[in-house]
Amino acid sequence: AEANRTWNIPLPAPRGIIYDRAGRQMVYNAPVSDLVTVPEELPPDAMQRRDTARRLSGFLHLGGEEALALEEKLLATSTRPALVAEYLAHAASVAFSAREYEFRGIALRTTSSRKYSEAEPFYHVLGHVGRVTSEDIKAGYLTTDLIGRAGIEVSYEKTLKGTVGAAVYEVNARGEVLRMRSRTEPQSGKHVVLTLDASMQNFIFEKLGASIYAKRSPGGAVVAL
Repeated sequence: AEANRTWNIPLPAPRGIIYDRAGRQMVYNAPVSDLVTVPEELPPDAMQRRDTARRLSGFLHLGGEEALALEEKLLATSTRPALVAEYLAHAASVAFSAREYEFRGIALRTTSSRKYSEAEPFYHVLGHVGRVTSEDIKAGYLTTDLIGRAGIEVSYEKTLKGTVGAAVYEVNARGEVLRMRSRTEPQSGKHVVLTLDASMQNFIFEKLGASIYAKRSPGGAVVAL
């Protein structure tokens, strides 16, 4: 009965920032919007879920295999939220907010993407992040989380990853929010400071690139002491 009267919304934790030795910020978290399923709010009837999938596919301009994949997500009996659409444009987010009542069991979630100030010279060091897999979700990650896949991002995953929060709302039989019962704020991941000197790395990258181009060399290397 309690589960029918409350709605537990996970609050994503901001990922830690990576800095060079001089305190120069190498990575940024940029806010983005995703659409996810809210399993406890989805219509109980399969036909109603298919109707929601059809209307949502039209809203997202999906067709063919993409539309079928969306329908499968809405028909699934999993108790875990599923990612429906990622990185929505601002106009699409605003439009969905205005029509959210049409898509029962689908919610807009604000999360973040990972931006690198200068990707090319530092990619081999910083690495990158990616969307979580089903195995990552079983390990405690949220559907909308990002996880380190290479470089510093994966080596320091436990440090950079924060602690998720939660907001618990009381809802009526129609799924309308009555009040917030509790809220636990998410804890940001810890920052990482590298021994890397970004200015020196940029200088070497430019000089080496110019030398390789001028000499038509297949590659090169620099040792900085």
